[in-house]
Amino acid sequence: MTVTLFNAYVDPDQRLEVFHPTVLDVHYHEGRGSSLGSGGTVDAGHAYMIRIPYPQEEEYVRTGYSGRGWTLRNGDLIVPGAHKVGDVSKADITELAKAAGVDVITITDFANNTIHGSDRVKHWRIGGK
Repeated sequence: MTVTLFNAYVDPDQRLEVFHPTVLDVHYHEGRGSSLGSGGTVDAGHAYMIRIPYPQEEEYVRTGYSGRGWTLRNGDLIVPGAHKVGDVSKADITELAKAAGVDVITITDFANNTIHGSDRVKHWRIGGK
């Protein structure tokens, strides 16, 4: 499956937070469920598990992201599908996903599993809601 990862950064010229898109081929799993909370409330939750195979064409940036390459951080956004756009606002991403009929996934956790093992098993793991 293909997804578009949107990494947030502050554009130095505009002095605004923008999101840089990177289209990636991934392994994608979506889980939908619900749970009964205290007081009888129902929480309908969606959980996403995404694995990005290693290596990728674009450069992974471990620290100091500035709008080039891609990185993983809590709060960055993922939209299923290949969305080839320039740097956009969060509102633009919401509209893009709505038009495509898909959810905007917010990264809630991630792991860099590219340190050990052969290239066939190396990957980045992402959890999101």
